[in-house]
Amino acid sequence: MIQKRSRIKINTDLAKIRQAGKNPQEVQKELLEFFEKRGFEYEEYVGYLYQEEITQEKAQQIADELKECGLAKFVHDFYVYDVEGKIVVMEDGNKEYI
Repeated sequence: MIQKRSRIKINTDLAKIRQAGKNPQEVQKELLEFFEKRGFEYEEYVGYLYQEEITQEKAQQIADELKECGLAKFVHDFYVYDVEGKIVVMEDGNKEYI
């Protein structure tokens, strides 16, 4: 079975983070918590994965929420990519995406 998934890749602005007197690792942690609360998973070198397709409206909603919580000022830009994955259901019921 093929399921549409999406990923978001974020580029932060290190100069703005330092200018605000923030620790870059803390900002990354805040971004991780932001996305995890919205159902995303993080994978190194991939970015934030979402198990559904992210529409233009959903991407705009995420951008608006980043502004509301004050994290948008540290984001230089972000990109949304579609990722197609095949779901393999394992015997114990866990799903593995390949």
